[in-house]
Amino acid sequence: MAQHGDTYLDLIDLYQREPAKMGMVPLINMLSYETPMLQDAVVNQCNRGSYNLTSLLTGLPSGSWGAYYKGTAPSKTNRVQITDDVGFYESMSVVDTRILDDSANPAKLRQDEAMGHLEHMSQKMATSILYSNSYVDNNEFLGLAPRFKYFS
Repeated sequence: MAQHGDTYLDLIDLYQREPAKMGMVPLINMLSYETPMLQDAVVNQCNRGSYNLTSLLTGLPSGSWGAYYKGTAPSKTNRVQITDDVGFYESMSVVDTRILDDSANPAKLRQDEAMGHLEHMSQKMATSILYSNSYVDNNEFLGLAPRFKYFS
């Protein structure tokens, strides 16, 4: 079970950030990393309401070398249909108004908390695009690695 201090911002957190109400202590974010893949991510509306149906090309047609008086063998592509479900990943930042009242800079305190949540969600989404697996956890969507593992 999570401790109360692990879930909610408390006075200890406030005083670590604002010692003796001298203002906010500068934050060095060692947990941040760039996720440029999210800047290139494309968002589409689902084509079937609450899920998206796509067709994945899994095999190319074969060809044959030609010769006089020799026919060409027919061939076709191979495809599989994939159903992608909608996934929601959420985070909630809660700061008690009494903590904000005790803060020297409540707006900065809320911003710092929100930025931590946004950083976490950014890292989680970048990892999920690559590795999440709806066959393991049906609340997730199917990431690229398991998609090509299952359908190649």
